[in-house]
Amino acid sequence: MNVEALITEIRREHDIRLAKDDPVLVTVLLGEKVMAQAARQIEAAMHAGAEQITAAQVQAQMSARRDAEALITEAAGWLTRQMHEAAERAAQEAVGRIEAEGQRAARAANWANRAAWVAGACALVCSCAAIGWLLAMMRLFG
Repeated sequence: MNVEALITEIRREHDIRLAKDDPVLVTVLLGEKVMAQAARQIEAAMHAGAEQITAAQVQAQMSARRDAEALITEAAGWLTRQMHEAAERAAQEAVGRIEAEGQRAARAANWANRAAWVAGACALVCSCAAIGWLLAMMRLFG
């Protein structure tokens, strides 16, 4: 993710100025990294599963060639069911991981939003305190 482009887009669309080390941006970037890592893990698991399915399919086909025609038909049916079940399990696992990462990202965004509000409130309180102090000093010495 291009941080400069994101900062520019937020400034243009919402008239909000963010720094590169802003907690909101850090949280967004962290969420992106977590999602990217989860996607790589899911992709690796799916590739490994596909290789295992392919290896099982080749082995079953070689074994079926040595057996009678009825056994070949039965083995092909079994293999199709197994591949379908494995694909279904892999898809369910992938969806579960993606949903979990989405929830984590949503929670992170929520915390970032809260942090931004707290930071804004703190800045407002500090500004008011500074103005009050300046006014008090002006009255005291003015």
